[in-house]
Amino acid sequence: MSTITLSKADTRTLQTAAYGVVTLLAAADPGMISSTRISTSAANALRTATGLVGHALNDKPKPNLKAATLAGVADLVFPALTESIRLLTEKSPTEAENFRRTIATAIATAAQTRGGRPHPTTAELIRKINSALAS
Repeated sequence: MSTITLSKADTRTLQTAAYGVVTLLAAADPGMISSTRISTSAANALRTATGLVGHALNDKPKPNLKAATLAGVADLVFPALTESIRLLTEKSPTEAENFRRTIATAIATAAQTRGGRPHPTTAELIRKINSALAS
């Protein structure tokens, strides 16, 4: 059994990063139906996370990701992605990898809603998300 714990602030950072990715992916795809499918499927991928990451992502309340623009949401999400990897690597490299895989699963699930080929704007956003995860 793991004795690694996260502070409430750490948990909020992970949630902002993960649920922010879902928000960005949904907003980047044109069309209400496809964005709803992306949001639902990617959020379901986050809810199935396990380990310390799973506990953090399923904690309540969920983060407030409201911003006037997609760029405003990105301003919250990308630093949270980088910080999530930093703090998880510091506490448990295994959980940092779990977080990366969880985000990758959410991205892959979102891409699946378009037959495995994301819209070009979504593809560019995925590149930026992966870049932030690699930092």
